[in-house]
Amino acid sequence: MAIKIAVIDDSVILNRWLEANLIGTEFEVKTLSDSSKAEEFVLETRPDVLLLDVLMPDLGGDDICRRLKSNPETKDITVVFHSNIPEEILKDLASQCRADGYIVKTDDPDNTAEKIRQIVKSKTVVE
Repeated sequence: MAIKIAVIDDSVILNRWLEANLIGTEFEVKTLSDSSKAEEFVLETRPDVLLLDVLMPDLGGDDICRRLKSNPETKDITVVFHSNIPEEILKDLASQCRADGYIVKTDDPDNTAEKIRQIVKSKTVVE
C-alpha cells in the first residue's frame, strides 16, 4: 500500500519536482502551494505524512503544525518539516512545534524518500 504524502510548499517548482521524483515509488503525492488552505487540504487528503515547508508567505509551517497537532482530527498525522533553514534551527523548531521529524531540503530525491521512510518507520514502531 502506498504511503500518502501531502506536500505544502510555496514553491510550485519544488512541488512539481517532488511529485515527479516520488510518484512511482511507494508514495502517492499531493501538493499545495497556498499555505492559507493548509488545514482544509490536510483534512481532504488525509495523508500519512505531511511534508511541510517552514518559511511561507501566508502561514508558516510552524503555525500550521501547531494547529494540526492541536486538532483531534489531525493530531496523529506525521508532520515532517522540509526546509532550507540551518539543521540545528530546523531540529529545534520541529521539537517546539511537535513535528515528527525534519528534512533539510536537498536536490537528491532518494535522500528525501529515504528520510521519509525512516520517519514513518520510527513512528510506526513507537505507536
